[in-house]
Amino acid sequence: MFTEIEDIIVDTNLQFCLLGDFNAHTKNANEYVDIDNHILNACNIANDDQNLINKLHILEECNVSPVRYSKDNGKIDHYGKRLLNLCKSTQLFFVNGRFGADKGVGQTTCNNSLIDYVIITPELFRAIVDFDILSYDPILSDVHKPVCLKLCSNIRSDCVQCGVTGSSRSDCAQCADTTGRSDCVQCGEKSDNESHIKPKWYRDRAAVFQEKVDVNKIEDELLVRLADIDPQNTNIEVQKHSVHTLVFRSLKRTHDMFITDQGIPPAKDDKGEILKRRVKTIDEYKMVKDLPKEGQRKQQQQSVIKPYETNQWQQNQDTLIQGTHPYPGGPGVQLTDGTAMQTDPSYNASVEMALYEQNRQIEAQLGSSVQDIRGSDQSKALVTIGQQQALVPKKAQTMAKPVWHPPWKLYRVISGHLGWVRCVAVEPGNQWFATGANDRMIKIWDLASGTLKLSLTGHISAVRGVVVSPRQPYLFSCGEDKQVKCWDLEYNKTIKHYHGHLSAVYAIDLHPTIDVLVTCGRDGTARVWDMRTKACIHTLTGHNNTVADIRCQAAEPQVITGSHDSTIRLWDFSSGKSRVTLTNHKKSVRALTLHPKHYTFASASADNIKEWKFPDGNFIQNLPGHNAIINALTVNSDGVLVSGADNGSMHFWDWKTGYNFQRMQSLAQPGSIDSEAGIFALQYDHSGSRLITAEADKTVKIYKEDDSATEESHPINWRPDIIKKKKY
Repeated sequence: MFTEIEDIIVDTNLQFCLLGDFNAHTKNANEYVDIDNHILNACNIANDDQNLINKLHILEECNVSPVRYSKDNGKIDHYGKRLLNLCKSTQLFFVNGRFGADKGVGQTTCNNSLIDYVIITPELFRAIVDFDILSYDPILSDVHKPVCLKLCSNIRSDCVQCGVTGSSRSDCAQCADTTGRSDCVQCGEKSDNESHIKPKWYRDRAAVFQEKVDVNKIEDELLVRLADIDPQNTNIEVQKHSVHTLVFRSLKRTHDMFITDQGIPPAKDDKGEILKRRVKTIDEYKMVKDLPKEGQRKQQQQSVIKPYETNQWQQNQDTLIQGTHPYPGGPGVQLTDGTAMQTDPSYNASVEMALYEQNRQIEAQLGSSVQDIRGSDQSKALVTIGQQQALVPKKAQTMAKPVWHPPWKLYRVISGHLGWVRCVAVEPGNQWFATGANDRMIKIWDLASGTLKLSLTGHISAVRGVVVSPRQPYLFSCGEDKQVKCWDLEYNKTIKHYHGHLSAVYAIDLHPTIDVLVTCGRDGTARVWDMRTKACIHTLTGHNNTVADIRCQAAEPQVITGSHDSTIRLWDFSSGKSRVTLTNHKKSVRALTLHPKHYTFASASADNIKEWKFPDGNFIQNLPGHNAIINALTVNSDGVLVSGADNGSMHFWDWKTGYNFQRMQSLAQPGSIDSEAGIFALQYDHSGSRLITAEADKTVKIYKEDDSATEESHPINWRPDIIKKKKY
């Protein structure tokens, strides 16, 4: 492009004005040849010849500074160098930063850079009226600012008779003369330049123009010209425009069309509102808007005959069968002497209630009644004992006092991993424990002394879960490399791989009674594996996001999963389908734990810790207060529940009452930053007296109960009157 422009300028003796986006960064470099006067004087070059080199004398005549300003702080690029060379070879000058409102400023034109230029021959500086870089307008351009250049059409020209340069006089803002002609200063010849002056359009003369327009004459002229067009002639010249021109015209038409409606709000669209509500419902309530289907067990319960309810009794006393079956009598009961036809036994109670109501109304007329006595003291209740009634005190609703637990303290820190420690598992003999970390290593430590016994390598990414088999000398591990491995601890090597997960595997657990392995991961599924054959028995699908934790037990439901979709699912192990879905949590469920004695479990999320009851997942209570991202939960046989969070905080809870009796902050290892105080895994040993934590500072910490603590030295700070438990 630069070469073509240079050829055109050199071949023609005309004045040029180049305006547009050159995509060139020139900063404030000179676009003219800088003359060294000492060299020119030494070469005996005259002043007139010096002026032909760079024409800076024309800029001085027009009161234009040769110094150009620019706010573009970018470096001069390849196109900038080519543009500067073009200006030097053709003696062109930049208007940017030299004239008008942009004089001494050098305003940027596109994204804090100057790439849109007005480049002219120096003689045209006499014709410039004003130059400015306007504010950005999205209607005119996507990122570029408008460049405004005003030229006077009647500039100084030469006399057509004698050739002497004339003095410009026109109706422009510079000359202040309304003759519109340029006269020669020597011979006085009038130079007719009116043809070069573009007349202005005055809005107040629009009505006069419309009156003088002859519509009939214009129609006749158009018809004559259309008749002269030969439809067979395909060589009709069509005026072509650039894409930029067409797009600009389209933008202007759109702007003019909608400018009047800019401040008017759009009409309300009922269908759009309905569609918006549907989309919002799906987006925010997708997880809970469809209740899970009832299982076969609930359907079977519906077919069982229920005890006779009082609202089913009608005043016409139908004879029913007396026997051991619940009322109404079960089908197929044989009529014998022992099952004689009698009336429903609840009829006697209804008769007693009718007599009581009748006596109450009579007593109300005479004076105080039983109802008055009962209403006067809300702490008492009316109880029927046999055929007599009595007012007895109601039992006050009280909350059980939590059991005192000694506080826990840190007594050992074990270092050895080179990355975050993500998981921990204690072997059934309670002699050693295993940890997995982001350094792809599995390390086995002595529980009593804390010394390293063995390191296992084989994973190619972070190890996220380990578990030790209670019946075989096997250790199972899973990691972010999508692998589930079985390690033989007699030979300390991998003997089996379980392939099937499509992404990172986050948790692993073993069935306590049968040789079954369960895993879950980022692919949103949980998988049940045959430990011996490596076959995938079930793929438990239903979660809509990462399954963060999984637990397995011998009783139904045998598999429990917690997911980042804020739900907990209890699975039917035989059919491989979800039997209960718990949607109480509002945030991702990252941790689960089963109570070793009770038929209950707990789940942890950033909003709450919740306790549930098997087998249907009935809600028990909330454990609020641990306001952090909880990564781990564990509980011992004494009912001490521990929650570990991403910020290194640990809370100790009483399982039965939900009382938080101790809060502890884990300290990062010396040399680590404070943000590495996170806790990723918690595990009690099999005695329940030692707590092992896997943390983000690459250490394993072991806690134990404080033997010197007593109920007097560490009393329970418990007040039931301020405790408010949520019902959901």
